[in-house]
Amino acid sequence: MLISTKILGQALIGVAGAVVIGTVVFLGQNRLDADLERTRRATEMQDRAERLDRTFLMMRRAEKDFLLRMVESYLTQYEKARETAAGLAAELAAAPQPTIASAGAEVGRRLAESGQAFAAMTTAYREFGFDENQGLMGRLRASAHKAEADATAAGQPQLTAAILQLRRHEKDFLLRRDDGYLKKFDAAVADLNTRLAD
Repeated sequence: MLISTKILGQALIGVAGAVVIGTVVFLGQNRLDADLERTRRATEMQDRAERLDRTFLMMRRAEKDFLLRMVESYLTQYEKARETAAGLAAELAAAPQPTIASAGAEVGRRLAESGQAFAAMTTAYREFGFDENQGLMGRLRASAHKAEADATAAGQPQLTAAILQLRRHEKDFLLRRDDGYLKKFDAAVADLNTRLAD
């Protein structure tokens, strides 16, 4: 066999080896890229889930702060956190993994229900009054002050005492939320109406 044939054979083996190695590297790189892309998407989903968890905590904090202090600014904080959470839940619902997508959709649905319930509750509190000067509580307080002033101006100490007894039952009910004070309030109203009729 000629040397040139041997060299040509070895060159062809070298080229074939290079093609095989190149193909393996190319396929390996594609596989690695696909794995890295899946890892990146999984990391994004985990990041969204963690941000959603933190956002839920901020929502709950604003909700509790509102319920403790009855200050409107906490409603704004709650709504901002709820909107952020809804966006994150929608992103999770659009995930390619079915389990993550269904969980994201469920979270979004429950979040909408929670937001509606919280809105209804805050509407009721707003109507009732966030403090003693607002809403129904404010109107009741203003009426009671006017009635006290009118009774005092009329020089009727028994009437003033009856009104003060009414206020006492009102405050006891507002403080303790015990229905027994409503019964006492109703009895005091009946007594006051009897005194007014006389």
